[in-house]
Amino acid sequence: MFGLLCFFVLGGGLRCDGVVVDRESGSPIRDANLEVKPLGLKVLVNAAGSFQFEVPAGSYVLSVRAPGYAGKDIALSISAETPKQTIQLERQSLIETMTVMPSTYSLMEQDPASQTALSKKQIAQMPKFGDDIYRLVAQMPGTNAKGFLAQFTIRGGLENETLVLLDGLEIQEPFHLKDFGSVFSAIDSEAVGRLDLLTGGFTAQYGGKMSGVLDFQSAVPTEKRTSVGLSFSNAHFLTEGSFAGGLGQYLVSLRRGYLDILLDLAGANTEEDEKMEIPYYDSFGKVQYSLSERHTWGINYWLSDDELNFVDRGDDEAGEIGTSYGSRTLWTYLKSFWTPNLYSRTLLFANEYERNRIAQGQNWFNATNSSVDEDISSQEWGFKQDWEWKPNDFQQYRWGFLFRDQDADYYYKSHYETDVPIFGDWTRDPVFNFTRKGESYQAYLSARFQLGNRWVAELGARYESVDFQDDALLSPRFNLAFQVRPETTLRLALGRFAQRQEIFGLQVADGITEYDPIAYADHYLLAFEQTLSHRFNLKVEAYYKDIQNLSTRYETVFAFLDPFPEWRDDRFPLAVTQAEAYGLDVVMQAQFSPKLSGYLNYSYAVAEDEIDGVATPRRFGGPHFAKASLNWEKSNKWNLHLNWTYTPGRRTQDLFFEQVQGEDGSVTYLPQIGPLYKKAYPAYHALNFRLTRNFIKPNQRGMSFFLDVTNVYGREVPLGFDYEIYPVEGGYAVDRYTDDSLPILPSLGFSYVF
Repeated sequence: MFGLLCFFVLGGGLRCDGVVVDRESGSPIRDANLEVKPLGLKVLVNAAGSFQFEVPAGSYVLSVRAPGYAGKDIALSISAETPKQTIQLERQSLIETMTVMPSTYSLMEQDPASQTALSKKQIAQMPKFGDDIYRLVAQMPGTNAKGFLAQFTIRGGLENETLVLLDGLEIQEPFHLKDFGSVFSAIDSEAVGRLDLLTGGFTAQYGGKMSGVLDFQSAVPTEKRTSVGLSFSNAHFLTEGSFAGGLGQYLVSLRRGYLDILLDLAGANTEEDEKMEIPYYDSFGKVQYSLSERHTWGINYWLSDDELNFVDRGDDEAGEIGTSYGSRTLWTYLKSFWTPNLYSRTLLFANEYERNRIAQGQNWFNATNSSVDEDISSQEWGFKQDWEWKPNDFQQYRWGFLFRDQDADYYYKSHYETDVPIFGDWTRDPVFNFTRKGESYQAYLSARFQLGNRWVAELGARYESVDFQDDALLSPRFNLAFQVRPETTLRLALGRFAQRQEIFGLQVADGITEYDPIAYADHYLLAFEQTLSHRFNLKVEAYYKDIQNLSTRYETVFAFLDPFPEWRDDRFPLAVTQAEAYGLDVVMQAQFSPKLSGYLNYSYAVAEDEIDGVATPRRFGGPHFAKASLNWEKSNKWNLHLNWTYTPGRRTQDLFFEQVQGEDGSVTYLPQIGPLYKKAYPAYHALNFRLTRNFIKPNQRGMSFFLDVTNVYGREVPLGFDYEIYPVEGGYAVDRYTDDSLPILPSLGFSYVF
């Protein structure tokens, strides 16, 4: 029951008092959230379920949400004579409301019911260079970003171990500027309505990757609006609305990055002998239409394109680089409610991916002569179907399958020769020209049961078969949640998670022309979540991952980033047989007042590869990580968000020279490297903030401005190092210099909605 008494307060607006209670028991609900729309005013209840706020007279919508209860939106006209209202909140079944996956974080919820979820408005207020949604995800527990890059790893996994879904379909290579380690993501945050991050122990409907899941759901248009925006990194345009009397909706998002324009403005391209251009684009669109009360049809597209053109015509060295990447995906779907308890989603999709790299140079990368010509493309089409059946309040079943027909064309030719063979003979002339075709199949089944009044369990299994990898794997999953008390929950997850290889993912630049078997990781997770009060929430998770069936991978062990790593003489094969990752995540979330909130996260994380029987740390460092956030919403117009991170230094190794005496008594000095990843750069911490000023009217139209500053300290820390080795009398000499993080990065931007 939700009671509301409004009366006029002299000198102010209308003060509204009330209490939130359970419909059946009449007991207060102390963790309920109230939002007054369209003002966006958030109100917290106290320990007794009571609240109080003031608003001017007018018509509003009161949005009431509480964990474990069905939310309600109540239209209310407030005046001095508004009578007391009673609104009852009904408890939902435990099987619907209890999350059985331990490592789940929801972002961009329209109406978050708990402190572990972030609303779309909160997301817009968080600091993120380039307005990149991936940088928000990298602030979540269990994630680790590489310096200023958008791409991140999850709990000791590698960069390619995260499944990315957009409206139910997997998106491949969702990044821009891949030549520089994927600086930006290719998904517009303005087009996203909800995002779930799963960092381990996910249930059987998710497959194909073994570390984590990013599940994007596009925004659902409710009224016609258009948004245009401009910042230091990109310009965006979004339009959305409805048609056919509200039966249909549409949304189109367009973005254009202009780092090339910024380089011109900054004077970086004023040199006559050196010029760089880096244009990139992405777009997402959808149209959906309600065929009837039970069936909704839609069609979506997503595309991303990148280019890099660099010319260097120096006196001592000269070269030219041209690369391009393109991803295009089209899918249509049908959502069907056959009965109130039986639902299905059917997708038919097609996509293509292209990667082209051309380069040639003299006296580049310690080479007297070098060139690369690479053209890789892939096409696929497929069919996917998911079902969900809930026969009663105590059972829920999910099942589905996925079929993919794929092919990829590979052409690769390169040449590398040097007068300074550092780590062996590095004169190379590889040529590859071949086609790969194949099909893959995935199927899953899971059953969720409510066991008594406090237990929810989910049993599931997933089968994956990839014929071009000539392998198949069955992955059992088990999740269990126990509600000790309404404010205390324990969760357990056990399962196997497969990692397939993309058909276009062969490392032909490193001479690999055959696919690896399916790798897999066994996850063991235990989580404890405690609501300490109506304003504080504690979450503790321990995990262990046993990673098997790994194959040799190539890494450039010294440099942080390099667009053509195959030219480097510090690129080595790592004969990894297995790996393990384990750690602990502790998160404290707080809502100090309606205007002030934040969180504090500490992570202990260890990840090691077994290489030739030796445990070798993975390069991204550890074991201690920390993140903190503080948000102050001074009013509906002003907002300040601070974000702080502490990150251990990336791991590296020594580069030294060994004295070698020949049979004739002569002495030479040859370069050697120390134990792999046994050293680390110093740990570093960074502070970011975003200040937002809104001129948004109650109808959600208007303009907003922001000032976003990354790395407020301006500290540049080493992320790797590069070097140049040249012959001298009696051996070699080395010039060594570090690859540092970016300095302070201020960004101004605005968005106008009309």
